[in-house]
Amino acid sequence: MNKHSISPGVDAERKINPDMLMPFSEAMQAVIEGQKITRVSWDNPKYVVYRSQGKLMLLKPDRKNYPWLIEDEDMLAEDWIMTT
Repeated sequence: MNKHSISPGVDAERKINPDMLMPFSEAMQAVIEGQKITRVSWDNPKYVVYRSQGKLMLLKPDRKNYPWLIEDEDMLAEDWIMTT
């Protein structure tokens, strides 16, 4: 299992193992390799970033997919983790 994978490092209270955290550059590399990512600071872990047909997409809690518009805060963040 990849050291950044969300299981089993996240418990029911969303406590994160610090070894799971990635900077934006590593998170984007994971997406390029087909992984799904999220940010710890996002209030809802159901926000998931992934790549589809060469585009970055954001799956929101409403279970709808949206094009992801990256914000400066996201690029500077170091709280990215892989998810399923």
